[in-house]
Amino acid sequence: MLAKSAGVSQLIVIVNKMDHDTVKWSKARFDEIKYKLGAFLGMACKYSPDNIHWIPVSGLLGTNIKEKVDKSICDWYQGESLLTLLDILPVPGRDHNGPLRIPIFEKVREQEDCLVLGKIESGMIHPGNSPMTSLFMLF
Repeated sequence: MLAKSAGVSQLIVIVNKMDHDTVKWSKARFDEIKYKLGAFLGMACKYSPDNIHWIPVSGLLGTNIKEKVDKSICDWYQGESLLTLLDILPVPGRDHNGPLRIPIFEKVREQEDCLVLGKIESGMIHPGNSPMTSLFMLF
């Protein structure tokens, strides 16, 4: 829910410990996790199934993280490895010409200074802009 509210539009869900003795790269166990968590991500968090990517991995052995998992270990998985998927996912665009929009995540006040943390969603801040002018445009 926090990721959705922060503007994350795509998810990569890593199902770890697929090499465990009780799992042994079982498609049934992977599908069970995908079904239960996918229902929550779709219904409660409003993520589209097209924007959720599921990857079975073994973090301990590094399987399916850098190189694709071998067919002798997991013959049912047809997708990419984690790092390959990170490379091929499209980067969402941002409207550079729109109004400046910065959702504020946190505000910290120390003595007379105030630090505001946020992410620029649209617009641009140019060199020479007054920080106070940019802040007043937010409110």
